[in-house]
Amino acid sequence: MMSRQRRLLAWLLLSLCAVALGIAGGAALVRWRGPAQRPPDVGGMGAKEAFVIARVWAQTWQSDAELVNCTTSRRRGVTVNDGWTFQIYSAQRQTIAMVRVQDKELSVLRESPALFSQSPLPLDSWQVDSDDAIATWWSHGGQQVWAHAATEALHLRLGLTAQERLVWQITVSYAQSSALDLWEMAADSGEVLSYPAGREL
Repeated sequence: MMSRQRRLLAWLLLSLCAVALGIAGGAALVRWRGPAQRPPDVGGMGAKEAFVIARVWAQTWQSDAELVNCTTSRRRGVTVNDGWTFQIYSAQRQTIAMVRVQDKELSVLRESPALFSQSPLPLDSWQVDSDDAIATWWSHGGQQVWAHAATEALHLRLGLTAQERLVWQITVSYAQSSALDLWEMAADSGEVLSYPAGREL
C-alpha cells in the first residue's frame, strides 16, 4: 500500500515540475525570440544612394546647399521603410530644408530659418555607407538586441560629434521604457568608437 502511495506521490511531483518548467520555458520564449539571422533592412536603400537623389534637388534649391545630417528609422513589425531624411543647409539664405528620399522618390518636408550657423558634413570623410554601419552594429551586439522582444525601433544618424568628427550613431529604443542603447562608429573607417557595455536585457 505504501509503495503505491509513494509511486503516486512521485508521479504528482514530476507532473508539477513539468508544468513549472513549461511555464518558465514559455516566459523565456516571450522574452527571447532567438537570434535573428540577418540585419534588418534600413532605409530601403543605402544612405549614399539616397543622397545622390537628395543632392540633385539640393543643387537646384540653392547653389551653396550642404548636407548637415541624415537619418532613418526601422520599427519592429513595420514592413514599410521610413526612407532617408536629409537636412540641407544654405548659409546664404540661413535656411534649413528637410527632404525625404523614399522608394527613390524625393519629397520636401519643410523649410525653416536656421537659428544658428550649421556645420556641413565633410563628405570626403564619408567612406562607410549605412549597410556597412548596420553590419558592424550587428556584430557588436546588434544581433542579440534586435532579437529581444522588448526592442521597439532602430535609429540611424550620420552627423558630427562635438569634436567635429563624422560618425554613424545607431540608437535602439525599447517598448515601455525610456532606456536607449547607443553605438557610435567612425564614418571614415568603420571603427567602433562606443557601444553599450553589458546592459541586462
